Amino acid sequence: MDFNQVLTEDPRHPFLPLSDFLKGAEEAEVLGNDYEGTGLHIYDGRDFIYGTSLAYYHPHLGRVAHYLPFKHNFGVNLEHRSLEAFRDTMVARAASGKPTTTHNGQYDLQAFRSLAGVDYEGELWDTLVWSQLINENQPFSKSLDTCAKMYLDIQKIEKPPANTWKYQAAENIYTYARQDAILHLELALKMKPLMEAEKLFDRVWPQKQKTLRILLEMKRRGVLVNTELCEREYSIGVHIMDEITEALGINPGSPLGLKKLLIDELGLPVVKVTPNGAPSFDKEAMEIYDEMLELVDDPTAAYVREYRGYQKATSSCYRAYLDKLSPDGRLRTSYNQHRTKTGRLSSSDPNLQQIPRQSNKDWSRNVKRSFVGKPGYVLLEGDYSQLEFRLGAAYAGEMRLLEIFNDDSRDVFTEMTKQLEGEFTEEGRYRTKTKTYTIQYGGGVKRLEHVFRIPYAKALEQKQNFEATYANMKKTSDHVAAVAKRKKKVPLWSGRYRHFAFPKTEAHKAFNSVMQGGAADIVEFAMHRAFDQIDNEDCRLLMQVHDSLVFEVREDLVDVYKPQIKEIMEDVRGPASEANPTGDFGVKFKVDVHSWAK
Repeated sequence: MDFNQVLTEDPRHPFLPLSDFLKGAEEAEVLGNDYEGTGLHIYDGRDFIYGTSLAYYHPHLGRVAHYLPFKHNFGVNLEHRSLEAFRDTMVARAASGKPTTTHNGQYDLQAFRSLAGVDYEGELWDTLVWSQLINENQPFSKSLDTCAKMYLDIQKIEKPPANTWKYQAAENIYTYARQDAILHLELALKMKPLMEAEKLFDRVWPQKQKTLRILLEMKRRGVLVNTELCEREYSIGVHIMDEITEALGINPGSPLGLKKLLIDELGLPVVKVTPNGAPSFDKEAMEIYDEMLELVDDPTAAYVREYRGYQKATSSCYRAYLDKLSPDGRLRTSYNQHRTKTGRLSSSDPNLQQIPRQSNKDWSRNVKRSFVGKPGYVLLEGDYSQLEFRLGAAYAGEMRLLEIFNDDSRDVFTEMTKQLEGEFTEEGRYRTKTKTYTIQYGGGVKRLEHVFRIPYAKALEQKQNFEATYANMKKTSDHVAAVAKRKKKVPLWSGRYRHFAFPKTEAHKAFNSVMQGGAADIVEFAMHRAFDQIDNEDCRLLMQVHDSLVFEVREDLVDVYKPQIKEIMEDVRGPASEANPTGDFGVKFKVDVHSWAK
C-alpha cells in the first residue's frame, strides 16, 4: 500500500496525492479526525500516538478518507516532512474557524499535541458530548460503536485486540482507522441538525467545548499523591476488615453475610429483591441500608458500618490511587461529560467523586490527605454550601428557606428542625437533614419508612408535614413532574435538557434532576470564570469534586487567592432577560474556601 496516495470512495476516481489530500482537509467545511496509538496513557508518556486518520467531502471527488501512519514500530511510516505537513494543515484549519469532528475530544486534543507538538485550538465538534446533550438515555454507552449503530445504522469494523496495538503495522489497521474518521464526520453531520433543533448548538455547545478543554488541562496537570499515607491507610484498613470478619464469624462484604447480619440478626427490612426473589444488596439497596445503619445503635450494626467504610476507602480510594498513579507521582483522573443522567461530571480511573466531603470516621478521615500540593504550594478547596437545595428553593420561591439561605448567620437545618419538630436537638437536625435530602431526591414514603424504620403511616405523616411546611417546593416539584410526563424532558437554567425515557415512572425525580443538573452547571460555569480570571502558575485548578473546586496555590499567596476564589464562585448568574436583566437567582450561593484536608 502506498501511503503517499489515497483512494476515494469511488474507485473510478484517480489517486489523490497526499499534498492535495491535506490541502483538501485544510479547506473542507467539516473535517473528521481520529488518532491511533499504543494505549490510553498518552497524558503521562506511557503510551504514544502513531498515526491519524482524516475524512471530508471533496468538492469534486465526494467523500475521501485516509490514514496517515507516522510512528508505528512496525511496517510503513510516512516521512517526517509529512508529519510537519499534517501539523501545518491542522494549524491553518484551526485559524480558519472551520470545525473538526471527534468522538472523544479530550483524548484527541491530547493526541494531536503528542503527535504534532502543538495544541489544536480550532473549533471542535465532539459527538460523544453531543450524544449526551441530545439524549442522555440512548444509546446507553455513548461509544463510537453504539452511536454509529443508532444514528447511522453502521456496524463498526472489529478492532484488533487491545494487547496487540503496540505491535500493529499501519497496513493492518488502515481500514479500521480510516473508518473511524469517516464515522466522526458522518456522525457530526447527522447530529448537528438535532443539536440545532434543541437549541443546543449555539446556546450550550460553546460552553461545553470550553469545559472539555479545561478538563483536559486539569488531567494534564494531575495532582500529587502522598503514597506513604495511602500505603499505610490501605494496610490498616485491610487488617481491620480481617479483624471484623473474624469477630462476626462471617464476611460482611458478601451477599450471604449481609443477609445474615442485616436481615436475620438486625431485623432490617428487605428493601429490594433480585429477579429470583432473594434479598438484593446491590448499590441501590445498600444506599438505603447504609442510611439505616447510621440510625441503628447496635454492636453488629457498628461492625458492618465500619467494615463497609474501610472496604470502600481501601478499594475505591487508597488502593485505587496507588494503582492509577503516573510515573511522575501525580494522579490523572478522567473527567467525563457523558456518563451521568443529570449532566454532573463523573470521574474514572480512579473515581474522585467518591472522596468524602468531610468525615470524622476512622476509615475515611485521611482520604483527602492523600492529595497534596507540590513543594511550596497547598491545596485550597472552594466548596458550595447546600448548592442543590439553594437552587431548588430559588426555583420554588420558597421564602421561608430563602430568608435563611440569604443570611450567613443562620443554619438552614437547625431552623428547619424547629419548624418541623417544634424544637431543636442535634438528633433532630440529623433527621431533618436526612429527611430533606430523601424527599428532595425523589424518595417516597416507602424510602422514609425504610430509612427511619418507622411505620408507613408515620412516614406518610412526616412527608405530608414536610410538604405542607414547604408548600412551594411541593407545588414546583409537581409542576416539573407534569412537564416531564407531557414533554419527556425538562429544561435546565443553562439551556440544556434532562430527558426521560420512562416519564410515567421517572417523573417524580424530575425536580431533583432540575436541581442536580442546574447545580452541576453552576459549578461548571464557576470553573470557566476561575480559569479566565485567576488560573496561573501561582493558582492552578486541579480537581472538581462534588460541588467543590480544588486549587493548588502558592503558600505565600493563600491570603491573596482565598477571597478571589470565594468571589468568583459566589458570582452565580443565570441568563439575562427583560424580567431579570441581572440573571440573579434570588438566593445567595454560599462558598467556603478552606484547606483541602481541613
